[in-house]
Amino acid sequence: MGVTPHSTTNKPEASARDPPVNSRSVTYRLPVEILSGILLHVVEASSLMRRTEPLNLVTSVCQRWRDVALASPQLWTGIVFRDSKTTYDANSNTILANLKSKIQAFLERSRNLCLDIVYRIDYASDSASHTAHFQDLIAPHLTRCRTLHIRLSTLEQLQGIVPLPTGLEKLRSFNLDIPTVYTSYPLPPHPILIFNPDHGACLQHLRIASSYISFDNMTPQELRSFTYSPPTAYLSPDDVMEWLSSASLLEECNIAASVTPSQLPTDLPALRFMRMECVNPSTAFQAPSLVRLDWTLPDSGIPDAAALAQAGCHLPNLRHLSIASLNLGDFHRLLPFLQQVSTVVNLQIHQWVWDDAVSLIRALAVKVPQTEEISSPACSYGSTSLTADLS
Repeated sequence: MGVTPHSTTNKPEASARDPPVNSRSVTYRLPVEILSGILLHVVEASSLMRRTEPLNLVTSVCQRWRDVALASPQLWTGIVFRDSKTTYDANSNTILANLKSKIQAFLERSRNLCLDIVYRIDYASDSASHTAHFQDLIAPHLTRCRTLHIRLSTLEQLQGIVPLPTGLEKLRSFNLDIPTVYTSYPLPPHPILIFNPDHGACLQHLRIASSYISFDNMTPQELRSFTYSPPTAYLSPDDVMEWLSSASLLEECNIAASVTPSQLPTDLPALRFMRMECVNPSTAFQAPSLVRLDWTLPDSGIPDAAALAQAGCHLPNLRHLSIASLNLGDFHRLLPFLQQVSTVVNLQIHQWVWDDAVSLIRALAVKVPQTEEISSPACSYGSTSLTADLS
């Protein structure tokens, strides 16, 4: 469903080469609504970046399938602009013209349904041309955008396309991915603002995998999932956590190792899954709905085992717990916490030293008896025996 410079959505008429069996098959005679649903299922089985190929296939089976596909606007809501070096070869103008016409065809066939847009630049290059492409091909349609995924190679490319325009009331998911920070140009003196103050968006899913980004003018009241994994922390981690503290509907949270706040939000009533690295839960941390916690202990270890045990009192529904640390002593200091979270039935310990893992798991099996399964990458303990996995 995504549009790429190499996609071919305008297929020739297929009726002349249809085998006679097509008209007699059960699939051929299905009602339009059912066949349209089947085609949508086939197309959505692929990721947005790879939906062009199955979409081309279903429109080439026979004329009826093509007619049904063209009349099914939900098949054409994915717009992918992927800018690679091939866009700038000798035929770049022709490639861009074809790409623009294909995007226009998708826009017409989607019939004003909400769009899922991917804008991707795979290499470092002049940002001026990218800015022109974004403003010409993508920006005019952001008011219809439901999902926006921007993946770039440099911060300079980002500065040419943000802040995003206003009128984003339909935007529910935003993903920004800049894997590395190129320092060939001066870094911005202030965080880059992604959204205008009056953007109008009400995000439910936010993922930021880039440094030097400001998103605190977004309101997190409707946020369901949040991932923050910048290569290097630029915003104050405590400011990010304070911003997140008003996300009362948040169900999933992922905090990367580069973000080390002094404490977590005090009250996240809807949170069900959390992954955090190098973070110490504060005594005020409360997540009564938390079911799964993946936790990498900070290098500094656990400063206050008693305070951590107190935090365990506020996790009444925790059932799956994964803890990673290179310090064996940390695990023993965790015992008061583990004994407080009495609902945990699956405990995974990431301790790669075989002897340490075996002795630790044996100790936990005795001191945390409510746990049904304790495991590590080296060995695991079930209800009856200790087993090793050395593969």
